[in-house]
Amino acid sequence: MGVGQAPVGAFGIGRHPAATTLPFATLREKALGTAPIALGANRSFGGLCDSAQHMALVIASPDIDIDGVALLRGGELV
Repeated sequence: MGVGQAPVGAFGIGRHPAATTLPFATLREKALGTAPIALGANRSFGGLCDSAQHMALVIASPDIDIDGVALLRGGELV
C-alpha cells in the first residue's frame, strides 16, 4: 500500500443487544443494529494490511446488501 492509502481493514455487523452505543468504541461496534467498518491496519487482529493508521467507524441503523441480496434494513436482519 502506498502512503496515504487506507483499505478496508475490517467490517462487521453488531448483534449484541446489551452493548451500548456510548461511550467506548469497542462496545459501540458490537451494539445491535450497527455496522462497524475500519480503514487501515488490521495485522493486530490477524489481517494482512500493514498501515500507519487504523480508523474505526460505526454506522447506526445501516442498510446492507451482499451480492444484491438484502441482509440488513435499518439495522434489522431481513
